[in-house]
Amino acid sequence: MAKLNTIIGKFANKMDSTNVKLNQVVQANNKAISSKKEVKLEATMEPHHSEPIHDGEPNDVKSTHTSRDDKQPLSGDGASPG
Repeated sequence: MAKLNTIIGKFANKMDSTNVKLNQVVQANNKAISSKKEVKLEATMEPHHSEPIHDGEPNDVKSTHTSRDDKQPLSGDGASPG
């Protein structure tokens, strides 16, 4: 029985040591993740994202639509003569 208690005691000490190391790794990872998030956010902040969209830019919805005045029938009534 004493031998079993010794083995259990060693195992418990090993687990405590492992838990301490694991907590240190988790804290280091959390710190690294936090610093990467800050760096990543700074890296993705480009000036044109904060500016309003101007006419003619690809992201401008208005530039992809044609007004009714610009549309002409290709053939038939109302087609342009030439």
